[in-house]
Amino acid sequence: MFILGNPTRRRILQLLTQGSRYPFEIATQLKITPRAVSQHLALLEEKGIVKKRVVESPIGPERTYYYVDTSLFLSFSIAPNTFREILEVLPDVVETDSGKLNRFLKGIYSLEKVQSPLEKLRRGVELLNSIEEELMALREEEKRLIQFSQMIFRELDQTIREFGLLPYAASSLRILLESGGECPLSKISELLDVREEKLMQALKESEEKGIIRIETSKKDNKFVLRLGKKD
Repeated sequence: MFILGNPTRRRILQLLTQGSRYPFEIATQLKITPRAVSQHLALLEEKGIVKKRVVESPIGPERTYYYVDTSLFLSFSIAPNTFREILEVLPDVVETDSGKLNRFLKGIYSLEKVQSPLEKLRRGVELLNSIEEELMALREEEKRLIQFSQMIFRELDQTIREFGLLPYAASSLRILLESGGECPLSKISELLDVREEKLMQALKESEEKGIIRIETSKKDNKFVLRLGKKD
C-alpha cells in the first residue's frame, strides 16, 4: 500500500509495464525531475518490484534500464465488518483445468499462428473484450460474496459481545474467526501489538469457557489458537 499509495510511483510502474525504460526517459515522459525518478526507482528495486540491467549505447555511455520483474496480484476489500487483503505473485506458466479458461488459452495459441497483422489485432481485441466481460462478471460475484461475509460477521460480532470478554480476548477471537478458526498466537500478537505472554493471560477466560483452545503446533512447537469444539 505504501508503494502504490504514491501517484508518481504508480505512473512509473505503468510505464515500466509497457517496456523497459531508462531514468531520463521516464523523467521526460512524466515531466518530473531525474532525481525524483531515481529515488522512486531505488525504492521499487529495493522492494523487488523492478529490476535493472546495464545496456551499451552506440552513441554514448552505458544506459541503465529498469523493468518490471514480478507479476503481482493485489486486491483490497474494505467495508464495515470486512477487511480483506490479498497479495500474490502470479506464476510465469498459466495452468488451468477450467473449460472456460481453456477456451481463452486456445484463443491465445490460435492468435500466435495468425499471419495477417491486421487480423491478429482484430482477434486480439475480441479476446481481450471476452476476458474483460468475464472479469466484470467475477467482480460482481465477488461483491455479492463480500456482502454475504459482512452479514455473517455482523452476527458473529454480536455473539462476541455477548461473551463479555476482555478487549484483547475479543479482538483475538475476531482475528481467529477471520483466519478460518485457526491462527498462530504469534500472528495475533503481531496484529494487536501485544506480547504473547500478556495475550495468553487475556485469553485464559476464553479458554476456560471453551470458546477457544490454545494448543501447541506439532510442526514448529509454537502456540496456535483454535475455535472451541461443539458444546
